[in-house]
Amino acid sequence: MVIIDVPHAQAVTRELLRREILVDFRPGAGIRLSPHFYTSDDEVRHAVDEIAAIRDSGAYRQHQGAGGTGF
Repeated sequence: MVIIDVPHAQAVTRELLRREILVDFRPGAGIRLSPHFYTSDDEVRHAVDEIAAIRDSGAYRQHQGAGGTGF
């Protein structure tokens, strides 16, 4: 398990889920990724690249202030 703390982590998590990247949000910690033995290096790299792209593009903004936690 790896937890990545990024600004707006809850909204970034919502966008990752919309993109069908399975992660979850941990309040006070960040975005949790839980790769397994069957998760390829490319899949992990893709998830991390998408976090950066979402952060850099501001795609997370559409999820800010959404009602409920969803987690």
